[in-house]
Amino acid sequence: MDSEDERRERRERHGRHGRQERPRLVDVMSLEDFCNKAHELHEEDVDAFMHFAITGVSGDRQASIDVVRNRILDDEVPTLTISRDYDSVLGIDKHVRIRYQDITIWPIAKHEDSLKRSIHLKYAFSNTTGDHVALVHQIPNLGLGKWGIHNSIRVLFPDLYSAERKSFRLSVQEQATFYEKGLLPTLQDLLADRGGDLPPDYQAEMFRARQQTGKLVFSTRILPADRVEAFGDTLRTNLVRNGVTWGANLTFLHEIRGVKNTSRHLFDFDNADAALDDFLDKNGLQLDTLEDSGEWYVDVGAEVSSTQLRCMAWRTDQHHTLAKQVLKINNLNATRITELTSSKYYRDPASHLVGASGFRITPGPRGEGPFEAQYFQAYLTDKPITSAKEANHFGKFITPDQLLKGKGEKYISELFHLYGQAANQNFSCARFEVRVPIRHARDVLLDIDLNKLRVSWLLNGLHSTPDDGPSYRELMSAILPRTRRNLVEHYELPFPISLNMRFNSDDSDDEDMIVDSEDEDDNTTAVVTRQRLDGEDDDEMESTAVGRALVPHIPYGVFFFRSLYPGVPVPRFRDMGIHFSDKTFKFLFRTTKTELRMSFAGSQISLPRDATRHHNRTRQRLIDEPQQEEQLSFSLEADGHDLLPPIRDDGSDIAENNLEEEGEFDDPLASGLDIQLERVWRQFPIDIVTLIPNHKGACEGSYCVIPKEELKDVTPTILQNTNICDIFDDVQWSIASKSQWEVAFNHLWPEKGVKKKGIIQNYGKAAYYNL
Repeated sequence: MDSEDERRERRERHGRHGRQERPRLVDVMSLEDFCNKAHELHEEDVDAFMHFAITGVSGDRQASIDVVRNRILDDEVPTLTISRDYDSVLGIDKHVRIRYQDITIWPIAKHEDSLKRSIHLKYAFSNTTGDHVALVHQIPNLGLGKWGIHNSIRVLFPDLYSAERKSFRLSVQEQATFYEKGLLPTLQDLLADRGGDLPPDYQAEMFRARQQTGKLVFSTRILPADRVEAFGDTLRTNLVRNGVTWGANLTFLHEIRGVKNTSRHLFDFDNADAALDDFLDKNGLQLDTLEDSGEWYVDVGAEVSSTQLRCMAWRTDQHHTLAKQVLKINNLNATRITELTSSKYYRDPASHLVGASGFRITPGPRGEGPFEAQYFQAYLTDKPITSAKEANHFGKFITPDQLLKGKGEKYISELFHLYGQAANQNFSCARFEVRVPIRHARDVLLDIDLNKLRVSWLLNGLHSTPDDGPSYRELMSAILPRTRRNLVEHYELPFPISLNMRFNSDDSDDEDMIVDSEDEDDNTTAVVTRQRLDGEDDDEMESTAVGRALVPHIPYGVFFFRSLYPGVPVPRFRDMGIHFSDKTFKFLFRTTKTELRMSFAGSQISLPRDATRHHNRTRQRLIDEPQQEEQLSFSLEADGHDLLPPIRDDGSDIAENNLEEEGEFDDPLASGLDIQLERVWRQFPIDIVTLIPNHKGACEGSYCVIPKEELKDVTPTILQNTNICDIFDDVQWSIASKSQWEVAFNHLWPEKGVKKKGIIQNYGKAAYYNL
């Protein structure tokens, strides 16, 4: 009997009516070749263009992108420049080491100010439960304050750490205890006579901070520079004195982020030394103090750019070359820590290309090299163009739920505009950073040879990093082409998958998809190399596309989707045995399966409202008045005309206290008659077209054919257009007499004080009509 996977494999090799497709001829292309081919198809056949862009298939030919054709040649090396800088500082210390600068303290910290993501550092300590070496972000911590622009301070509580504790955040009770028995008396001691306005307790500050909308706005206090040095000891003393034993060994995590452009310098020791001193001094730190106290690390970076402003990208197959040169390790270790099977190595594909990607590496003891590198990453500098931190996302995104609600068109249009503008105006650099103890900061990355490293880079890449979390892996398992795992190479995998089928194992065994770590010092298998998100369970990290004879792969150099073959008589998605878990479905669609089914069922009960209908029952917004220098249509002031003064109550019960000077009687029409007439005249056509009635029935559109997004830009000339089909989709018209014109005009422009009677339709919603 054939297995389900074998039957599925045959189906994927067959097209319409079950006929087996002949193998397609493969055209190996550069990025430029592929884009040129796509442009040709776009001009000839949009459907063929979309199919080619998504699957790489055009007719009986399959495109395969070879990024190595864009490699840097020897004669192009002189067009490259490289500079060195210091990007970030991370320091764990018993004391706040900021000198000669004030710091801002948060009496009550926001949840988001707690450290929840890995900073790729470990911290050794002892508490009542024993000796521990823990990742810093797993130690219970709390935001304390900030200094400078991008610098923050957090408090770490090693005595609250235990293997059983699941949360890195302090509980509400713990945070209240910390403030009332530690931070409050400490600030009162240090601020002395200036500490009388501190929140009296945690509950009082929460009450004050909560606005009517429910939003919390916490207060801050400035700790003067001359009080900072005593802060740590005073805080611990107050906590212990008040019986908070878990505060006795607290430490401070200092973090300076995102300041690379302030310390750019040349590649030599003297410049590196001077730049480091200047960098630390700007941020209130002293190198000799940091070298003798606590555990301090610096991110030292280098950035390679093209003098011709061409885009650069990292070659996936040369990651080991960069690791060997930067970390100063042997080829064996450099290769080991850059294998896809290593749990310490994580790739960031560029533009969904297999051969172009950045990376993140936690080298480990055998790969850290003489500079004791704790973390090493290579990436592209184009991310700020779409960077927007929101929830667990770090760039612009749209959810399937939003697409189902009709929000996709505007989003895609804006994204297309962004990419189009960026293609013409922006370029990207290749950047790499290494996190080392501060004692090595001046020495690392000093002997970078561009001629040796040129093999690591590509030119003219298009850059975009796909998400590859658990939901992504389930999706890729469904839409990528699949083949037998014994026919797949490691570099063709979209995410870590074991290619060794275990003997005597059930095909449904979930472990068959798991990658076994090659690192002897790893304690876990490399299912996924990214850090688990806050609140994400361990079992969510494993792909559900497991244990199959067929595995998803990327055989043609880019994440091409498999083709959809139409059934009879119309294309259908067949049940291929691929199902999203409930958690994945909720993550993708922001709703449950039941709620989505109800939404679809509701759409079958009633037709949706037509999106072109006008909101003509809403009062229109008054446009801004014209500027004095603008060309006006009226010049009545020159003939002696003027606006009447505004009506004011100047009775005896009104106090004479210069209200006019205080702005109490500011006149909205004070800019003059001509400008206000111009304002009314410009407002008039906007109101007229916006308030045009809709057809009966919510599923029918407006009588107005002008696109809604253009309504705010109409001018009086629109009403002078004799081709009324440019405005209305249905009209009744007649040749009017003079008296009929006067009646119509008086309806639109009545005398001052005349009020309409009876059914007045939308006159009351017109902004111009109420002036």
